[in-house]
Amino acid sequence: MFYEQVTQGIRVSVRPSFSLSHSDPEDGKFVFSYLIEMDNQGEEPARLLFRHWRIHDSKGEDTEVDGEGVVGRQPTIDPGHSHRYESFCVLSSPNGFMEGYYTFVRP
Repeated sequence: MFYEQVTQGIRVSVRPSFSLSHSDPEDGKFVFSYLIEMDNQGEEPARLLFRHWRIHDSKGEDTEVDGEGVVGRQPTIDPGHSHRYESFCVLSSPNGFMEGYYTFVRP
């Protein structure tokens, strides 16, 4: 599965996957990893400042995640370049989805 969105010259693609080896379904723990790639298709550098995620599981439990940058960094992505990172979330059900946004600035 692959998701992609382009906004103002930044293409964000997401590849989620279920991590059975880190999950414990009998205990209600379902771990999903996701690989995110951000491509700068614009003509100026773009610096990632902030992220906001809303994580939903099929039980109706929601979690919000806000923070500066991603995994402790606020990368500047030059035109024609990309930044990748991998992270994970833990759900209490086998199904769910995430939605959110990134805030970038251009000089």
